[in-house]
Amino acid sequence: SLIFTRSYRSALLITTPTPTPSLVKTSLYRLPCFPSGCVIFDFENGNLQGWVKTGNAFNAQPTYGDNPTLRGYDHPANQSGDWWIGTFEFRPNPSSPIGYQGDNPTGTLTSPQFTIKGSRISFLIGGGCAMNTSRAELLVNNAVVAKATGLCEETMNEQHWDVKEYGGKTAALRLIDSSSDGWGHINFDHLVNESC
Repeated sequence: SLIFTRSYRSALLITTPTPTPSLVKTSLYRLPCFPSGCVIFDFENGNLQGWVKTGNAFNAQPTYGDNPTLRGYDHPANQSGDWWIGTFEFRPNPSSPIGYQGDNPTGTLTSPQFTIKGSRISFLIGGGCAMNTSRAELLVNNAVVAKATGLCEETMNEQHWDVKEYGGKTAALRLIDSSSDGWGHINFDHLVNESC
């Protein structure tokens, strides 16, 4: 069965079908539309202190600014704030020249633990669209309970996970970039609990 979710913002209505009940996608091109809730991770401190990295894809993360636009790419990153995760990018501080590391690096990035509050968790995701190689995972008791991938475009769009059954549980976010092929990267930003 399909789930349809609607999101209204500035008279914009986009309805997107998804194949599983655990993941509801809402595409809001260039218009981040976050629920009123508590930010879990937004990368605005400019570092990944407390996160665990494997491989080399996340070595220069988070990245600063809308690098795709600054490179002349037609689709903006659509990040929230200045800092975000983009494993194609290489701009680890504001004074770095606009650059990129490309799709070759691979690795994983796992967050510090947090408590799930409310019935959904929202986030921005973009980059590659192959679920098996470029994805975000929600871990509860070290098990993957939800995952999401991009749309094979640099622009991050809002998605959310239905987490009603995990309320009050301890969780972690894991980002995966395991491909060196075209679109073998992940963009991610602004993980938000529905309530505080």
